[in-house]
Amino acid sequence: MARRALILMAAAALAAMTAAAPPVSAAIGWRISARADCASAAADKTLAFASGRIVTMLGPDGKKLWSWQAPADVSFLERGPEASVYAAYSDTLTKLDAKGKYLWSATAYERIYSLLVLADGKAVAGSGYGALAFDTGGKKVWESDPQNAVYPIYDCAT
Repeated sequence: MARRALILMAAAALAAMTAAAPPVSAAIGWRISARADCASAAADKTLAFASGRIVTMLGPDGKKLWSWQAPADVSFLERGPEASVYAAYSDTLTKLDAKGKYLWSATAYERIYSLLVLADGKAVAGSGYGALAFDTGGKKVWESDPQNAVYPIYDCAT
């Protein structure tokens, strides 16, 4: 994985969050030097980043709020509603709340290669198997097989 400079991510994330508002100051509020494999910001101006197996959450002031250790190196991080954190590692997707509390994990059958969290909190993971979507509670709501046939997960008899 390519190493990225976290300071650039933090600056870009904060700039994107405040793009609609007129700038108050051109000064950077804080700086940090860290190795980051992936990062994601939320509207509350917090920043989550992963370095290997460790996911760290920084507050709007740049101070560490919490950290969590995944069982394997984290490949993707996304933020969801209420500043929740979705971490993808190996073939697993895990959701943490805004305070770093573990909520659930789900498997994508094969290694996860992409991750997107929708505005309603559904997480869509792309893997070697295909694509899978999970609701906010971690229940699989649909999946697609390698031939792109979509199979909704529901009981047609009800």
